[in-house]
Amino acid sequence: KSFTNYKVNAKADKEVSANWSDAGKYGSLFFTNLLIEGDEVVLGTINVPTANLTVISPDITVNGAVIASSVVMTAKDTDVLFDFSEDVGETISGKVGGYLSGSLFDFNASAEITISKGASVKSTAGNVTMSATVDQTRKMIDLLGSLSDAINFFNIKVGSAQINVYGTVDSARNIVMASKANVSMNVSNATMAKAYIPLSFVVAVTSTGIELVGANVKAGGNVTVTAESTDSMKAESTTGKLPVSIAVAVGVNDSHILVSGNTSITAGGNVKLDNKADTTAIAKAGKGALNSDSSAYIAVEVAVQDGYVKVEDTSSITAGGDIDICSNAALKGTASAVSGGGNAADGGSGDGSSDNSTGGGLAGIKDLLKQVGTKLGKSGLNWVMVKLHLAAEFVDSKAYKVNVSSTQHGSVSAPASANGHKAADTATFQEGVKYYKQVKGKYVEDTTVKAGEAIPKKSTYYVDADPVRLVITPDKGYTVDEVIISYLVKGEKAKTVVKSTAAGNALNLVKNDDGSYSFTMPDADVTVSVTFKEGTDAGQTPEEDPTDAGLADLFNEATSGTDEEDPNEQTENSTSEGAVTLAVKETDGMYTPVPKDELFEASTDYYKKNEDGTFEKAAVEAGEPAPENTYYERIGAVVLEVTKADPNATVTLIPNPVEGKELTTLTASYKSHYLVETEKNFKDGRIYFLLVDGKYQKQTVKAGEAIPEKTTYYYRTSDTRNVETTVTADSTGAYKFVV
Repeated sequence: KSFTNYKVNAKADKEVSANWSDAGKYGSLFFTNLLIEGDEVVLGTINVPTANLTVISPDITVNGAVIASSVVMTAKDTDVLFDFSEDVGETISGKVGGYLSGSLFDFNASAEITISKGASVKSTAGNVTMSATVDQTRKMIDLLGSLSDAINFFNIKVGSAQINVYGTVDSARNIVMASKANVSMNVSNATMAKAYIPLSFVVAVTSTGIELVGANVKAGGNVTVTAESTDSMKAESTTGKLPVSIAVAVGVNDSHILVSGNTSITAGGNVKLDNKADTTAIAKAGKGALNSDSSAYIAVEVAVQDGYVKVEDTSSITAGGDIDICSNAALKGTASAVSGGGNAADGGSGDGSSDNSTGGGLAGIKDLLKQVGTKLGKSGLNWVMVKLHLAAEFVDSKAYKVNVSSTQHGSVSAPASANGHKAADTATFQEGVKYYKQVKGKYVEDTTVKAGEAIPKKSTYYVDADPVRLVITPDKGYTVDEVIISYLVKGEKAKTVVKSTAAGNALNLVKNDDGSYSFTMPDADVTVSVTFKEGTDAGQTPEEDPTDAGLADLFNEATSGTDEEDPNEQTENSTSEGAVTLAVKETDGMYTPVPKDELFEASTDYYKKNEDGTFEKAAVEAGEPAPENTYYERIGAVVLEVTKADPNATVTLIPNPVEGKELTTLTASYKSHYLVETEKNFKDGRIYFLLVDGKYQKQTVKAGEAIPEKTTYYYRTSDTRNVETTVTADSTGAYKFVV
């Protein structure tokens, strides 16, 4: 009927379809509206050419042909867990609805509109309007308004607003696509500091995007595509029961418009592609109720932002009026660690800079960010995990850990973290300096640069970072015997070991005139081991660097000699006659095919697959296009701590994926002389075992007695069976296997 509103409550598992095109049956419809709502809406064929169509849902997908007089699609999500003003009747909501709304650990908001490949949306008279919006301003625990402010010392928000068009959008008038995200958070530990919580912590990961891939967009009027993302976060921390104050504010913001895959945009009027990204992160750590000047103040601010508009491949834009393509990004970050008197704490600058005294704490904060990312990744938010792991690398701008092994007859002091490279900060290339560019996560030297030429403003070049200094103090009557540094480059199959006794080593590990040692930091975590021998060396009196003032313990970081050792763990190859040989079997899951026509990189190793399923390194010509299904890149490896182990020993396996990849499955396969007893009664002459914590333990049984149900007994014979078991991470994140 004309002058009528129709409402459909969609179900997530069913497509919604309608056909009102028969004029003889329905007549000409005037001011008729079709409203479709649901938690998830999937549209099939919607043919209502003289009615207005409105779709409201956080998740909208179009799989068929949609035709209406005008089309409005609104995808919206917030961090409001409940709202009585919407969820109860008018009589109640009019009185209390403004007060009874809130959030409880509701950190994820997602709004998405997808026009599938082969699907279409068409308006016969009016506009086509699509908007995806997320709005996140609530505290993590926000049930009682300002009354719950005191317990909100942390907050995490993940927001995604996305419009994807793979099909056709056709409008008689204008087409408007808008993706928008707004995140605003402010946390403080002012109250919780009295309860031994010295931390305020806020993290926002936001993504807004409009992607037109292989799409056909046509409007009689204007085409306006806008993406906008605004992140604002502030963390304030004060000292309380503990003499430490830590404030962390992290924002990762991605806002973009992508036109690719032979997309065609045609408009009778103007075409505008407009992207905006705005991020503000403020961290402030200061003095609170604790009346002491011997406090530690750490403020960490990380703001990582990516905003762009791209029109690529063979895509085209045709307009009767103007074509306007614009991307703007504003980024502001402030970290201040300030004492009560207004001066930077502990002699710092007050602008977020730090010295070695905060090294342990900063490394802990980095680990905390990575742990948050990993947990979110396991909950299905893999894109968030990748972005938070990236953000963690910006903490103190030091990407890799420096671990010091326990020593005897002396001590070793080193910074908690260091960089292998740093961004070049000069306007021109300098004589005698090596310059690098990042290619697939690796730093590759650019030998084409010329000293004196200007460094391109739109290119990022890197140089070697300052060497890492080791302060080694032998006990009386001892001197340094050897310094050993081991590290594992991402994706490699074995660790690299560098020794101070070997001339011309890879890290330029050398002894300095003051008795200290220094080395060039690789792009990997390192472990430093020092051995001492009897003797004296008058030159070994280096000045000690400041320690981390105990902050490492606050983050439960490992310190020398504190790890609880497993007495059964084997860390060196066994020499016993009954030792078991361990080996890594490479599988297809460790390699990925090089796409056809991708150009070979000089800095990348390539492989070919043999008939027996193994892979071997192949020689290629840099710059040449790759043929189809011929060459591979290794995306991960597994490293063994030992290759010869005693039976019942515990060994550690190290999954080592390349940057951007993660382990999916790790299995151990072997032959066992312990066979499963399949009989119902114990047999005479057999010795029985139970498998307990990966080890076979001998059991005393009586022949002829019934074997208990739901209990698996084993007996040992000269025969063998094939066993395959999945190796999972323990509570510390290590992958361990009992041989």
